[in-house]
Amino acid sequence: MAFLRPATFPVKILTSSSKASAFWRLRSRSRAISAAKSSAASFSPPTANMTLSDSEGLGQQRSGADACCRESEVGWVTINLEIVNRFESNLLNTAAQGLAFIRDAGSDNIYLHLDTFHMNIEEADPAQAILLTGDRLGYFHVGESHRGYLGSGTIDFPKTFDALVAAVPSSPQKPKISR
Repeated sequence: MAFLRPATFPVKILTSSSKASAFWRLRSRSRAISAAKSSAASFSPPTANMTLSDSEGLGQQRSGADACCRESEVGWVTINLEIVNRFESNLLNTAAQGLAFIRDAGSDNIYLHLDTFHMNIEEADPAQAILLTGDRLGYFHVGESHRGYLGSGTIDFPKTFDALVAAVPSSPQKPKISR
């Protein structure tokens, strides 16, 4: 059995106070990961004999997100919720549903992960969904409507990229998006 070495910090460039700060950031991140694992472990997926209503499913999702958020806020960890199509999940299928979930969670470190493939299925106007998401957009996937080569399907990429540029303002935390 192989053992992995624990991650180490470059001690030569850290002062004693920054070493302590780095230790607490690492500890907080570890606690956030542990909270995510424990909330996932407490989740019992539906079986053939058990189904969850949408409200029960959202309740379980909120309780898991709450546990993760409490720990992740301390460790500067952000949570990105991927909005997927109805064939993969029945809980959060549109940007508007994701934003409502974030609002109800009341945490500043939850963002949305949008994907052009899923938006092509669920959103009436994907560009408008991107604009609606605005600064809550944490991650973005670019894929074609049939998962093929870009430009070979039906997604209007110029309109999508224009919406991204308009929706995500440049800041020190977010890189400038340019075409």
